[in-house]
Amino acid sequence: MFRVFILFGFGFYLMQLHISGDISKYIN
Repeated sequence: MFRVFILFGFGFYLMQLHISGDISKYIN
């Protein structure tokens, strides 16, 4: 159960990085 939570949090973190990267790409 705890491992699933870690994997979910890590996936969400990577998704946040990907979204912020796309936003910075559109701004520039």
